[in-house]
Order: sequence, then C-alpha cells, then structure tokens
Amino acid sequence: MGAASTRLSSSQASRDKKRQKEIPVMTTVQPEGEDIRKAVKWISEERKYNPEAKPAKLIEEACLKFDLSPIDAEYLRNFFKK
Repeated sequence: MGAASTRLSSSQASRDKKRQKEIPVMTTVQPEGEDIRKAVKWISEERKYNPEAKPAKLIEEACLKFDLSPIDAEYLRNFFKK
C-alpha cells in the first residue's frame, strides 16, 4: 500500500507540473509607452515643485527611475524643449 501511494503521489506531481506549464502566467508587463508616460508625468511634477531643476538632470533621473532606452531619453529631451 505504501508503494502504491508513493506512485500515486509521483504521478500526481507529474500532472501538477504539466498543469503549471499550461496555465498562463500573469505578468506585470505594462503597455508599450507606459513607462515614458510615467516619466513625463514625474518630470512635470518635479518641475512644478522645483522650477530651478535642470531638465537634462531630471530626464537623466527619469531614465534611470523608469528604465528608459536612449530613444526614450531623446523623446523626453525633445518633448521638454517645447
């Protein structure tokens, strides 16, 4: 009886592993462009509370904070030149 229950547990574990592979994993992936929108909002708020802050420094900080690409950084520089 002990061997049968071990076999059953083993096959059940195998089925559980297969089910885990079939279940889609929910991730926290954001829609494309969400980080750049957050960065624009963050920089705007920082400029509101600290008008003397240099935009280039804020953009650099935002790129690190929101893990932005060099292309995103260029977009921010152009956006805040206006």
